[in-house]
Amino acid sequence: MQTRWKPFFYAAVAATLAVTVAIGGGCATAESPDEETEEGVSEVRAQVAGAELLGASYDAWKARFRERADAWKRIEPRTEVGRMPVASADDPSLGIDYIFIPAAARATNLVVMSSGIHGVEAPAGVLFQDTLLGDCAATSTFDRSETAILVIHAMNPSGAKYGRRFNASNVDLNRNFFDAESNGGAAFAGHRIVNQEYRDLRHLLEGGRISIIDIAAAWVRHGSDAMNKALSGQYEFPEGVYFGGHEVQPEAVAVQRLVLRVAAPFKNMAVIDMHTGLGKQGINQIMRNPLPAGASPELSSAYEREAKMLTAMFPEAECRGLCEVQGLSSAGDGEEISDAFTTTGDITQWFHDRFADKRTAGTVISVTSEIGTSSARKVLEALVDENYCHHERAACGERQYAKDVTRLRGYFNPGDRAWQENVVRASHQMCTALGRFADER
Repeated sequence: MQTRWKPFFYAAVAATLAVTVAIGGGCATAESPDEETEEGVSEVRAQVAGAELLGASYDAWKARFRERADAWKRIEPRTEVGRMPVASADDPSLGIDYIFIPAAARATNLVVMSSGIHGVEAPAGVLFQDTLLGDCAATSTFDRSETAILVIHAMNPSGAKYGRRFNASNVDLNRNFFDAESNGGAAFAGHRIVNQEYRDLRHLLEGGRISIIDIAAAWVRHGSDAMNKALSGQYEFPEGVYFGGHEVQPEAVAVQRLVLRVAAPFKNMAVIDMHTGLGKQGINQIMRNPLPAGASPELSSAYEREAKMLTAMFPEAECRGLCEVQGLSSAGDGEEISDAFTTTGDITQWFHDRFADKRTAGTVISVTSEIGTSSARKVLEALVDENYCHHERAACGERQYAKDVTRLRGYFNPGDRAWQENVVRASHQMCTALGRFADER
């Protein structure tokens, strides 16, 4: 796109989005007192809108997403809007919605943002995606001339709708994201994974309702490394927590097919998979995949380039009290996510593995965005209790199970105003960060 036309293009895009959807996030920088006042009013409106979206129902999210899709179809007729059915026995209406907005001129960079792979964690991810699809992608802050956007909305629709971390088959999709083309039948990677630490703790994680005292005692007795390993993914016990399945799940298959079809022409990729729960409360923690032992010189060089890019995208001065990059920056005090905590079957690792050629020839940023909510022990207690009562409904009763779901939702999407305001602010910072990725490639 020619530079002289950009201001008119972005003004038209922003106007269309503003008319279609009343609530939107702003990324523009004020340059006069009047603009500063207007920006302040816009920020207050964005905070209110963000809180409303965080507290909205699954059906309201979907309606909002369709509004954004309709707006982009008018702005950019080549926009692809789709829905991938992943019906369960209990709810045949379920599906994964997506929007693909092509680059305006040249296919060089692809931004991918996914939400809700852990269903109950979807609200903050839905808000981040709404910000990206709103004023963020429609202003000159985000240069779309060579950058396309793929948004995958609530990719665990059953969990998102009914308040579970897991899908309708009790599978943790972020322990199941193995390559579908090479993981059929006996070749499924999970068949070869034995999680001894989970076996050792199974009596605690599946034996019934637990308390935070039980978890603290286990942490002391077994140590943090063993506890982290127990939660990294297990493939033997279908009614347990963190179960990674016995085959690649339909949700993962559908998303992989979409990504492989869309990503082919792009040299560079920035992948953001949205989560909540672990780490410092209210801080957007950018978690990297570790460099594997014995990595090639090419991969080691790519890893260093990615670290520099992440530092540029999330500068420490801008992120103070708001965001940090694991191992590279800090946003202040709070419960750290251990660098040693790694998972099997992780979606961000699939991107790195599947696009290894792009990673060495270009740049592939593939990270987890984890917004802390509460202590890891409280979150684990809520997960274990909900999972137990989900499978033992007769013993627990419907009333107790409803309480467990409500508590679980609260731990992953707190109603605390300060937390919500930080999430809204972090969503706008993510807009700026992705704009830098688009500019610096």
